[in-house]
Amino acid sequence: VPTRGYTLDMNVVNRKVTYRLYPSVAQAAKMVDTLRIHQRLYNAALEQRNDAWKRLQKGVGFKDQCRDLTELRAAFPEYAAVNAQSEQVTLKRLDLAFAAFFRRVSEGAEEPGHPRFKSLDRFSGWGYKTHGDGWKIQSGPGMKHGKLRLTGIGLVRLRGKARTEGTPKTCEILHKSGRWYASV
Repeated sequence: VPTRGYTLDMNVVNRKVTYRLYPSVAQAAKMVDTLRIHQRLYNAALEQRNDAWKRLQKGVGFKDQCRDLTELRAAFPEYAAVNAQSEQVTLKRLDLAFAAFFRRVSEGAEEPGHPRFKSLDRFSGWGYKTHGDGWKIQSGPGMKHGKLRLTGIGLVRLRGKARTEGTPKTCEILHKSGRWYASV
């Protein structure tokens, strides 16, 4: 049905497909290192926000932390080795945690639950914003099985099948119970 020059496509649906990843031993070690870098970035960004508020009564936002990320990447090669867009996704994750916290405070929740520092065991994974920037899926016919190329890690085998074919947009790499997953 055309509306003011636009057509509405009722068939467009965003779906997530979760694939099980099967990394080699070397790839799994690199994935754990990448997870550790994202976990440290999350905790450092949380500490920066807490310190800025305690010392200066000033809030630090997502855009401020993205600007600081550029300096961090220049100073520390381990952060520069990881995809910059995925690090921004980690900072956005913290920003969303603070947004939920402030929403609970404004609603008058008895215990609003301030964002917490995360141990490596409690940090679930990292994400990528756009297909082709740090990750690329090479699925088989019918989007069944295939491989996932991750920057700095390599080509990782994956298994799973999408119910309907589509265009990959974002990717979350998850580590649960010693297993790796990609949610596309």
